Amino acid sequence: TYEATGGKGDLQLALLAVLDAASLRPDRTAEILAQVRVPIPFFAMILNLQPGRHRYTYELIGAMFRLSTFVSMQVKHHFRARRPADRSILVQPMLNTPGHGAYPAGHATQSYFVAHVLTEVVGDAVVPKAALADQLQSLAARISHNRVVAGLHYPEDVATGKGLGTDLGAYLLDR
Repeated sequence: TYEATGGKGDLQLALLAVLDAASLRPDRTAEILAQVRVPIPFFAMILNLQPGRHRYTYELIGAMFRLSTFVSMQVKHHFRARRPADRSILVQPMLNTPGHGAYPAGHATQSYFVAHVLTEVVGDAVVPKAALADQLQSLAARISHNRVVAGLHYPEDVATGKGLGTDLGAYLLDR
């Protein structure tokens, strides 16, 4: 993001944030590996969803993941931002670094999109909307930060992904 958008922060500070987050790898390895694929089961745990009983909710979540992937990939291809491991050999990512750009973080876009929509669609029907929002937003933040821990994104990528996902949620709900 720093060469494509001018970056809002200092590149060295951003790299330090990624390197500092790497200290969490031993505790989060299993979680990070489970979230490489679409992390629908993590959202399903919060809402106690079962595929047989909540088929349409699963379909909605799947559609949101596909839409947000399409949108975030368009933005990634536009900016072509280099990933942390492309800037420093000290990063040593936990996963193979994707060939597309880092900005915005796709997992953040997806997770915040799903969190926003599920809060509005399901909130108050199962649990109080505010409590559900807290849980879903915390999950989205954790999934997003795990990509920084893994060495794949800068915090700025996550912040932009959060904004994009939230905006996509508002757009979808408005339709």
